[in-house]
Amino acid sequence: PSTGGLADLEAAGYPVSQLDAATRELLADAQALREAGWTGSGLADDADIATIREILAGPSGDGLEGVLAGDAQAALARVATRAGDQGAVRLAADFRQRLAPLEQTGAEALVASQPLLINETLDELSAAQTQAIIVSLTAALALLVGYYTVTRRRPLLGVITMLPALLAVPLVLGSMWLLGLSFNALTATIASIAIGIGVPYGIHLTNRFVEEIRGGDVDAAIRATLTHTGAALVGSALTTGTAFAVLLLSSFPPIAQFGGITALTIAYALLASAIVETAALVWWGRREVRRHPGHADVAIPSRGFAG
Repeated sequence: PSTGGLADLEAAGYPVSQLDAATRELLADAQALREAGWTGSGLADDADIATIREILAGPSGDGLEGVLAGDAQAALARVATRAGDQGAVRLAADFRQRLAPLEQTGAEALVASQPLLINETLDELSAAQTQAIIVSLTAALALLVGYYTVTRRRPLLGVITMLPALLAVPLVLGSMWLLGLSFNALTATIASIAIGIGVPYGIHLTNRFVEEIRGGDVDAAIRATLTHTGAALVGSALTTGTAFAVLLLSSFPPIAQFGGITALTIAYALLASAIVETAALVWWGRREVRRHPGHADVAIPSRGFAG
């Protein structure tokens, strides 16, 4: 706009009446300065010095630099609201809609506030965390499949070992949504913790089962696995989960949420290991026995085929 003041805003359809009185006064004085020959960085050759001095000596003189940029081509309008963090996004969308006529004149209108900045940061954090989860799960699955392919010639064991992590991640994220827990810098790490806990649980159970199944008795192997390794995992989960659950006593909500959801993550990983993975191991063990009925040791690579 040529004058950068209230007249241009009104001509563009901006609801000037919604601005507070102080902002309207500042914009009016900014427009008057431009008309008097003030360029923002100096005076025009035909500037009206007396008018400029009068405006700058007025009550709004000290605040003009807060609404008018140095090149006099940008203005700042502050609008006080009670929208809060929850209503900031909706209010910003409404502002952008109302500022559309102004943008049609060639001007650029930006809506900014601290809640909007926080919301945008959390959106970017969520997107980055989602990508990190996918990469972590894929990398862990590839490593486990590769390991069991090389050491046991049983790539399927790698997939079975990943089951606790693959189940714990969606369960914990779904629980956060159901409980209405906010997504913040602390809770964003929960999915990574689920992977870090679920994968070791799976490895412990799988390796113990592979050792126990050497005699070819699947039922005895899974009982021994749950009796020894399973009991150790339960003890580990109880102590670790209790330690994180203590954070629920914190008076700082993000810390309390982090502690509670981490304890829940540990419980999900343990249940997925004890129920889903063990069932998958029993299925795999019986499958191996059926495929190689004449071998006493179905876990030795040289006596079996890739499966």
